Amino acid sequence: MNIKWREILIYSFFAYLFTWTYWLTALLGKNPAHPFYWIPSYGTSIGMFGPMLAAVIMRRSISKEGFKGSLGVNRPFKFYAIAYFVPFFFILALIIFNEISGIGHFKWTYSIPLFRTIVITAGLVFLLLPLSFGEEYGWRGYLLPRLLPLGGIKGTLILGVIWACWHLPVLSMA
Repeated sequence: MNIKWREILIYSFFAYLFTWTYWLTALLGKNPAHPFYWIPSYGTSIGMFGPMLAAVIMRRSISKEGFKGSLGVNRPFKFYAIAYFVPFFFILALIIFNEISGIGHFKWTYSIPLFRTIVITAGLVFLLLPLSFGEEYGWRGYLLPRLLPLGGIKGTLILGVIWACWHLPVLSMA
C-alpha cells in the first residue's frame, strides 16, 4: 500500500488555506465589498475553487505529475447522467416518502407552480454545475485516487471527514 501522506497533507493544507481565507475574511470582516457578498446566496461558491487551485499547485509543483488525464472525462455518458439525476430524484423520493408516511410535510410556499419550479430548479442545477467543478476536481479528482489504496470504503471515509471539516466555516453561517 503506497500512500503518499505528505502529498495528502500538503494538498489538504492548501485546499483549506485557499478556501478558508476567502470564507473567513468574508464572514469575520463583514465587508460588503468582499466578493462573498456580490451575488446573494452564491458568494460562498467562489470558495469552492480552493480545492481545484490546491490540486493545480500540487500537480504542477509538488507531485509534478502534470495534468494529462486529470479531468477524467472518460466515462460513458450514462454515468454523468446518473450523477446529475440521482440526487434530484433522491430528494423527490424523500418528499414523497415524507408525505406518504406522515413523518414530514412538504409545503410549497412560492407563487410559481410546483411543476414549473421543479423544471426551473433542474435547469439551474445544470447551469450551476461549473461551480461544483472546483470541488470535484480537487477532492474526487486529486485526493480520492491517493486514498483509494486504503480501500474504497476507508479511502472515501477519510476523504469525507476531510471534506466535511473543510465546510465548517460556511456551515457556521446557517
